[in-house]
Amino acid sequence: MEGAVAYDDEKLYLLLDVHDDIHFQRQEPGKLWSQDAVQVGIDSLANALPYVHGYGQDDYEFGFGLTPEGPAVEVTQLYEVGRLREVQAAITARVERHDDITRYRIAIPWSALKLTPRQGMIFAMNVIANDDDGHGRRFWMGLTPGIAETKNPYVFMKFSLE
Repeated sequence: MEGAVAYDDEKLYLLLDVHDDIHFQRQEPGKLWSQDAVQVGIDSLANALPYVHGYGQDDYEFGFGLTPEGPAVEVTQLYEVGRLREVQAAITARVERHDDITRYRIAIPWSALKLTPRQGMIFAMNVIANDDDGHGRRFWMGLTPGIAETKNPYVFMKFSLE
C-alpha cells in the first residue's frame, strides 16, 4: 500500500494505492471490511487512553471497497445516533482498478468529523488494507495495529496539520 494524506479547509483527503494480484469484493456496505477493502479509523481529538480498547465518542471508522456495482462507502463507527446517513452521504470515494492496483481517492469533510481544521491541530488516524483472494480475509496491513485485531485508537498514528 502506498498513500498520501492532504487537507484543505473543507476536507481530509486520502490517496491510497493498494497493490493486490487478485481483487475480490462482493459484500454490501456493512461487511466491506471482510474482503478486499480499505478501513480508516479516526480519533478526531487524539485523546484515546492506553489499555482502553474500543472506540470513544469522538472516534470514527469508515470502509471503502470496489464492488461489482462500483465504489462503496460504509460508516462502521459513529457514536451519535441519527447522523449515519448524513455522514455517509458527505463522504466521497472514487475507487478504480488498474492492472494489479486498486486506487482509492477518498474525501472526508471536516464537518462529518465535527472538526474545524487549523494549523497545529492533532488527530489520530489509522488506515489498513484488507486482502481476500476469494476464500475469506486472510491478511491486512496498515499504518499501525488497532483496527483489524481489536479497536484500539490509542495506537493510531498522530497527524498534525501544517
